[in-house]
Amino acid sequence: MHKRLERALALFKPTLVLLCYGMNDGLYLPSDPERTRAFREGQLRLHAAGVKAGAKVVHVTPPLFGPDMKVPPFYDGVLETYAQWLVTQRPAGWLVVDVRPSLREAVAAAKRVDPQFVYAKDNLQPGSEGHLFIAQAVWAQLAPMMRWKSDASIGDRAKWRLLQQSAIVLRDAWVMKIGHKRPGVAAGMALPLAFARSAALLKEYFKS
Repeated sequence: MHKRLERALALFKPTLVLLCYGMNDGLYLPSDPERTRAFREGQLRLHAAGVKAGAKVVHVTPPLFGPDMKVPPFYDGVLETYAQWLVTQRPAGWLVVDVRPSLREAVAAAKRVDPQFVYAKDNLQPGSEGHLFIAQAVWAQLAPMMRWKSDASIGDRAKWRLLQQSAIVLRDAWVMKIGHKRPGVAAGMALPLAFARSAALLKEYFKS
């Protein structure tokens, strides 16, 4: 991952990097000092790489695990430990977005409206509403952090799909350009074609 990140930073030259890392790092097992140490060292390496590349680095805490379960799973406690360590880095100048409190509130509110609401069927991967909750939780803290207009809206669901399509096109193109070792990943477009396709989708999105 670290080598791939170095290539990504060198090719993309970002001014802002959001790092959301840690959901899988506890291996879905009880807390362990070695895994905790590896998580912290990984975050430190990622932070240093982003800063070295000249980017502003924002760390996003791992989201929730199993919020639909009646009894909170132990693994969510492991993730909470990871999240709180990130929060403690703020005095050192780290920019940290803690999505977990807002996510808990959003899931609880959704269940009050619809008791059958499910955030993640497998307790891990959120559905479309869960992903929207994560995006809203990130935006609520990131916008003021970056001094952006915080009341921006992505529009209705149909228009949101255009943003999603643009993001997927660019993601796949950059993954192909940077290189990876994941089996079964479809090749993305060449970057010039991806840029053109993304521009067309964004033009459609910004139509009044």
